[in-house]
Amino acid sequence: MAIVLCLVFSFTLVGCATKNEEQQASNSSPAANEDSATSSALPEVKLTWYFPSFNGDAKGEETAVFDEVNKILKEKINTTVDFKMINTGEYEEKMKVMMAASEEFDLAFYSNWFNNFQIAASKGNLLPLDELLGKNGPKLQSSIPDGFWNAVKLNGKVYAVPNQQFSARSTTLNVPQASADKYGLDVYGIDRNTFKLEDLEPYLEKFKNGEPDKYPIEIRWKELSGYYGMELISGDDVPGAVYMNDDSLKVFNQFESEEFQAHLALVNKWVEKGYFKSIELLSKKDQNLKPGEVMGAWFAGAWQPGGEALASQTYGVPMQNTAVSNPVLNNSGILATLTAISRTSKNPERAMMVLELLNSDEQLFNLLTFGIEGKDYTKKTGKFIEQNKDSQYIGIPNWEMATIFNSYLIEGQPEDVWAQHKQINAEAQTSPAIGFTFDPTPVKTEVANTSAVIKEYVEGLTYGVLKVDKDYPVFVEKLKKAGSDKVIEEMQKQIDDWKASK
Repeated sequence: MAIVLCLVFSFTLVGCATKNEEQQASNSSPAANEDSATSSALPEVKLTWYFPSFNGDAKGEETAVFDEVNKILKEKINTTVDFKMINTGEYEEKMKVMMAASEEFDLAFYSNWFNNFQIAASKGNLLPLDELLGKNGPKLQSSIPDGFWNAVKLNGKVYAVPNQQFSARSTTLNVPQASADKYGLDVYGIDRNTFKLEDLEPYLEKFKNGEPDKYPIEIRWKELSGYYGMELISGDDVPGAVYMNDDSLKVFNQFESEEFQAHLALVNKWVEKGYFKSIELLSKKDQNLKPGEVMGAWFAGAWQPGGEALASQTYGVPMQNTAVSNPVLNNSGILATLTAISRTSKNPERAMMVLELLNSDEQLFNLLTFGIEGKDYTKKTGKFIEQNKDSQYIGIPNWEMATIFNSYLIEGQPEDVWAQHKQINAEAQTSPAIGFTFDPTPVKTEVANTSAVIKEYVEGLTYGVLKVDKDYPVFVEKLKKAGSDKVIEEMQKQIDDWKASK
């Protein structure tokens, strides 16, 4: 049976705003100087916030939690928020349609790997935040390092708020503890300096034979750019990368690189050996499979101190995880989780006030993250909590909406975990491209066209569904016809200009 993977992807360019963006940012609310006003002096406002449900399908407790959040927001800034938790499989397409149609909303999640921030900003879908930060978010502005703000600038203006987290990224291997013990994988014995993907093959062979109804591994290209030493300039779905150890910052097409081609060869070998049951996984990708219950290993997230505790919480079984590459602070780590204000927002000042509160109010942040105290979790010593296993609130990942440094701790995390995070961020190797932001406007047509080709081919190629000998040359040819060389040339020009201006 022939299996054809066809992912249709289109960009619809939208027109410019009818008003000057900065004028809208300062004048769209009737209240002046809202940053210094009390709640009683502020007019009542209701905002809408869209975000993906990374923790799975809602269980029914979300409304009760959001009601409690809104009680706090109402009391402090006379604001309520309609939280729109969207299934991850639907989120990106929904946001594209909404932005193309200039639908009104206030806040949304963006990143470089999911709901592309740079494309949204370059199309005029996001509001510049510089003036709003100064007037309505001064604490938020001062709490985030300048280098992070530089990463979210386009043409010198800030277009998103970085959700501070463990931004120095290391590729992370996740393995259920029971599987590691049963099949003899020494997860914590892995040396990140010498690790090769092929080192996992003895474990995968044992897992395949011992668990024939499960999946030995899922391996996704988008999780491995750090392992391959690359920094992607404009996200996973746009051609263009630099090597993180290359001070000359020579831009190349990652999809034509030796690393990508070697990765395809490895994937095809693992598919043939039965380690990577890619066709089955693709057929079930909308079923919210629980990796901890059905997989032997996978790569996801960025390694962090106490990460196995968070992984155990996320995947529902005791987990082991470890870094298989050294930490690097780069633009990709900063752009991994962002919140932006829509150009169509009628109340951008109030939206910024909500962001300032969520990034500074520990109670508010943890209410969204963990739910209601006494119902969804119990406070323990210090900042530690114990989550209720019967809770019907799926929670929001602590990196998705605001600074992770306000988060409560769960058993297994070090008490000083956030101090360790900050230290690793400060001591990690810094990418030579840190602070550079690509403006896709001069090649927006080519970016849209190449992104469509990438969406059509890359998942199929990297899951071994499309054939390397037949389909890979077609993919590269289509990329070039779509304008990949022109995109690379423009990226190189902008990087060279940026280097010269430093």
